[in-house]
Amino acid sequence: MVIGFLSFAIVAVRYGSDNLFPKKGYRLEASFASVSGLKMGAPIEIAGVGVGRVGEIKLVSGQAKVILLLNEGIELGDDVIASIRTKGLIGEKYLRLTPGISDDWLVEGDEISDTEPVVDIEDLIGKFIYDR
Repeated sequence: MVIGFLSFAIVAVRYGSDNLFPKKGYRLEASFASVSGLKMGAPIEIAGVGVGRVGEIKLVSGQAKVILLLNEGIELGDDVIASIRTKGLIGEKYLRLTPGISDDWLVEGDEISDTEPVVDIEDLIGKFIYDR
C-alpha cells in the first residue's frame, strides 16, 4: 500500500498542475482572429526550443486573447511575431515565437502586436476541392 501511495504521489507531482511548483518567468498577451485547436498548457517555442506555455485563452471583443507564460531569462523584442502552428500534419497546436531585431524589450503584461492565426487544414482542403 505504501508503494502504491508513493507511486501515485510521484505521478501526481510529475504530471499534475504546474501550480504546485510554478516556474519563474513573466506573462505576455497576444490577440488572434482564431486559435482553433490551441489549448491551455500548449507549448510555446522559439526555434523549436520550449520557452513557456499557454496560460489562458479567452474571448475579448471578438478576438481570442492568449496569455503567454514565458520562462525566466527569455527576452523578446517588441517586433516578435506570434503564430499558431501544428506539430506534424494533424498534431497538436503550439505557439511559435519568431524574434525580430528590435532592442526594445517586452516586459510583464505587454502585448505582442504582430500575430498570425492558425492555418485551418479543412479550409485549405475545401478550397482545393471546390475552387478547381
